[in-house]
Amino acid sequence: FKLAKQFNQRDCNQLTRINVCEKNQTIIKQVDREKLHKKTHKTLYSVKILLITHKN
Repeated sequence: FKLAKQFNQRDCNQLTRINVCEKNQTIIKQVDREKLHKKTHKTLYSVKILLITHKN
């Protein structure tokens, strides 16, 4: 995401680039949300396994 951040800093100030910039940020937010979701899912799965092994 380094490149995307550089792009935002350089181009966000230019009125002609604001639309592109907003689209770019939305894409980043979406990817972050997907990563977070996967991480949460993995954690929940790990907890489930721990609970099952603990019962046995």
